[in-house]
Amino acid sequence: MGKSTFRNLNKISGMSGWLPAMPEPIRQLVYKHDKSKWTKNGEYARLPKHYKKRAIEQIYGEKEPVHYVKDTRKFIVNHETGVWTRVQNVPVTVVHTTQADQGLWGGEGVLIGYEDFPVVDGYHRCFISVPKLMKLLFYSEILDKHYAVCVTRRTVEKIEQVDGFDHYILKTPLKDLNSKFGFDLRRQMLHKLANKDSELSDDDDKLKNIFDETRQNDSLSLSSKTRLITRNIQNDEQLFIRRQIFEIFDDYTAVDDSAYTNLTHVICSNFDNSLTQSNNKIILIQPNILEKYDLIPYDYTIWQTSISLSRSVTPCEHSIMMKLLLLFDKLCRKNQIQYMMIDGTLLGSYRHHDLIPWDDDIDLLMSVKDKRRLNRAIQKHFVMSGKTTNDIYHIEYFRRWDPDKSFEYYKFYFSSSLKLSSNNWKWPFIDLIFYHENRTHLWHENNFQFTIKKSYIFPLILRPLGRLWLPAPQSPLGYFDSVKYLNVDRECFSQNWSHKYEQLKENLMMNCDRLKHIYPFVTRNCTKVSCQESLQVNKKVIHNAIIKNDQYYANKVSLM
Repeated sequence: MGKSTFRNLNKISGMSGWLPAMPEPIRQLVYKHDKSKWTKNGEYARLPKHYKKRAIEQIYGEKEPVHYVKDTRKFIVNHETGVWTRVQNVPVTVVHTTQADQGLWGGEGVLIGYEDFPVVDGYHRCFISVPKLMKLLFYSEILDKHYAVCVTRRTVEKIEQVDGFDHYILKTPLKDLNSKFGFDLRRQMLHKLANKDSELSDDDDKLKNIFDETRQNDSLSLSSKTRLITRNIQNDEQLFIRRQIFEIFDDYTAVDDSAYTNLTHVICSNFDNSLTQSNNKIILIQPNILEKYDLIPYDYTIWQTSISLSRSVTPCEHSIMMKLLLLFDKLCRKNQIQYMMIDGTLLGSYRHHDLIPWDDDIDLLMSVKDKRRLNRAIQKHFVMSGKTTNDIYHIEYFRRWDPDKSFEYYKFYFSSSLKLSSNNWKWPFIDLIFYHENRTHLWHENNFQFTIKKSYIFPLILRPLGRLWLPAPQSPLGYFDSVKYLNVDRECFSQNWSHKYEQLKENLMMNCDRLKHIYPFVTRNCTKVSCQESLQVNKKVIHNAIIKNDQYYANKVSLM
């Protein structure tokens, strides 16, 4: 490695060098040797107790393995010699840079090493590895501010695991947080929670709940005189997690982030106060497919999330998805183009009168015969991907060809939205699939193995989805049986793909009854003509909808 390499490294790290990490046994021995300094008459003994606790954690604590896999065995044996040796987990040496101090890298850093294979005259070539960074916008509920921060994918995953930006800053050990920006934020949050000024009133439940959770986590050292009224949480599943704007933009997009900020401000700024809980019973009458309809009352104050199957979108992101659907529906109505909800979106309407809480995309279906008419309509009203516009409600579309399945489908999203992955499209988006048909059946262009009877589909009806009434097959259960969606009323499952980040995630399944005290579910009381669909959460009725009876459902019930 030449001198220029070291010179460049010194520039980015702000250090003249770095110390190799200590194996775990050595770290424990060092602490035992230094323990007298922190106790009794040692030189650090007079320091405040909470300061000593943090300092010992920072200096001698074990860091979470990031760049290596920890061996959990204590000893290993050499089978040839029979000699037992102690396992030493030597962490990979990570160079901490000034850029990492200004962002949140989630424990990652710059790695310096050599390639495995010799290249010239037996010498190994040097390499420097830098983590992939994204610039995202986070909202702190405690500080009531937005922060644009350089983060890694690992940081985003950690924030998702602890359900929020504030929880990540407060609950992450200092050794793993390892960022001056993170330390400063943590200090400000603790001061805000500990301060007894008028900013934290007796009616501010949001901060009190955060304070209660943080105090239980042992990361909050406050005076016992701090006056706060906190709420006891008896069940972890009853945690009321209210997250606002979460992720915004990354470095490889050329979109101006101010456009997305304007979009979220217009759509999301007042949604918390727009609708509140009412004691009056709401009864929804299903409109005709061609009628204009009023928006369905929607209450974001009842939003909760389950630890087992957590929500994939925030209230703000849900509002953006509803606005995107509303504009797409208006375009299709204006140009007399027929479409319908399918798959997860149809299941959400059927079971929750909304998007599935743990789903993060919208699935629509349209006849391939209407593709030319749709293209003419979107050329007038929408913007091709990559073009710029000042209208925050301008919709962009991306025509994607899937080479594996040899079909084309469309993605629609707001131009002012920002990319959360390396793909060409943005999120949230609408996936529009096209179908082919014969006299009796139709099938998706991307899935020829499932054919659906047209009698299950037509005539289309309107079904509730969030605040909207959207076209749907007249027999949702007939559609589900055709595409092999089984036990939709009993089994709740999440797909193993995150559309938000375009990456794999854990596939989960559980009994829906375990979620009915957290998420709204529909119960049905049907006659020969219609069904009364009652949307309830924890046995409390949100609204009742009168929907035309599903004959497939009626016949299935009569045979049982």
